[in-house]
Amino acid sequence: MKSLIAVIKRELLLYFSSYFTPMFVAIYVTLQTVVFAYVLTDFVKPEFLGNLTYLQFYALGSPTIALSTTSYAIGRDIFRDKESGFSKYLSSLPLDRKVIVIGRGLSGAIRSTILILPLYLLAAVLLQSPLLSLLLGGFLLFILGMGLSGLGMAYVSLFNRENNWSTLVTILDVALVRSSSAMYPIVAMPGWLQLVSRLNPLSYGADSVRSIVSGSSAGYPLGIIIVIAFSLFALTVGATLHLRRFSRRAI
Repeated sequence: MKSLIAVIKRELLLYFSSYFTPMFVAIYVTLQTVVFAYVLTDFVKPEFLGNLTYLQFYALGSPTIALSTTSYAIGRDIFRDKESGFSKYLSSLPLDRKVIVIGRGLSGAIRSTILILPLYLLAAVLLQSPLLSLLLGGFLLFILGMGLSGLGMAYVSLFNRENNWSTLVTILDVALVRSSSAMYPIVAMPGWLQLVSRLNPLSYGADSVRSIVSGSSAGYPLGIIIVIAFSLFALTVGATLHLRRFSRRAI
């Protein structure tokens, strides 16, 4: 357990040692929520949004967008550890490599959750939600972050160069976010996009958080189950591929 905590602590310190990337992501999504959603709030049909305004709808989806973007950063850190030689140092220590892999996955979820807190609190202010609902929604976002971090580790296992990895991650991140219900309701999408969105784990994450925080019970039990199942699957696959990819070399 001490080894796992040490790995998580190191990964968190490494990420937050550079303030530019976390600050840029937070400012970008916050501005998009305040400006983009506020401007469009009068143009989206109310019947698509239930008891929410579009500003509230988007504010509750923005943490999922930021979570998706920041969770993949675990891959960049893995490449940089390899380039700096720190991976070889890790492999020389009396640590089980499974501990290193699990620690990286958990640290990815922890730091992503920390980064989205300002956005999440902004949504809470807009809806004036009960504390228990906020805690449940935040925990669900953490679980989703674990799954997205697992995807990040899986993507790393496919490439030897950071440039190729970053290109794929950018494309997949845009595809996942734009085809989910994080930005707009599924019922307002074209038929073909609705099908894609219903297969997208980000949709279930965003919709479940909206239901929990807004106090609606419609549909979110199934969404929570799907998010948990996806996260367990993605984290398991990502950790397995990452461990296998580097089983004969430094992680």
